[in-house]
Amino acid sequence: MMKNIIILLLICCGFQFATAQEKCTSENLHSVDVNVVDKCLIEKKVDKNDEGTPVVTTTSSRRHLRKRVYFEKVISLANDIKANQVKLMKITNDLAMCRLYNITPITKTIKKKAVSFDVVDEIPVFLSCTNSLIDKVNCFNYEMQNHIINTLVYPNEALDKGIEGEVLVSFVIDEAGKVTDIKTEGVDVHELLKEEAKRIVLLLPNFTPGKQQGKNTKVAYSFPMNFSLNSSED
Repeated sequence: MMKNIIILLLICCGFQFATAQEKCTSENLHSVDVNVVDKCLIEKKVDKNDEGTPVVTTTSSRRHLRKRVYFEKVISLANDIKANQVKLMKITNDLAMCRLYNITPITKTIKKKAVSFDVVDEIPVFLSCTNSLIDKVNCFNYEMQNHIINTLVYPNEALDKGIEGEVLVSFVIDEAGKVTDIKTEGVDVHELLKEEAKRIVLLLPNFTPGKQQGKNTKVAYSFPMNFSLNSSED
């Protein structure tokens, strides 16, 4: 009899232990998988007509939802970045095109320096000296003096005021034989005398151009022009 009681108690304890193993705990709920229907998520509705009918409920994983929202934001942000990059590239290209259209070619003109009359290979000559037997340099100086004497007109105002002075005259005979770049200088020299000196040079004829290394070249020439009045004694 005692053995039967002990066996019965063991059977009851074993049944209770097996039932306890199937009981849901709060810890199991933390590891739930939304894709698996767990018995712990089954709730039984007590109905008068149908007792014990199981109702299955599932809960969405918030972590999965957060990831989906995050990825949607990332995709949207990536699309915005691509759109902004396209706009930026278009603006950059437009600016580059504007710069190209607005660029004006810069051409640097190299001004050829004139060779001094004293060192040039072949000096410019008056046309009257072309076939002359006189040395070309002497002929040039003679014709220049002759031109000044024949064209000089002493300014009336300078005569009345007794204005005198020495004007340093310089000019360039270019590759075509024309007189250019006329300058008149002098310390304390009246402008009337400078203007007259310039007028005289402007009346010079065209020359046969000078040459350097066999090519026509600019030649710089300078000389002093002295304006003086002879005083008459009574």
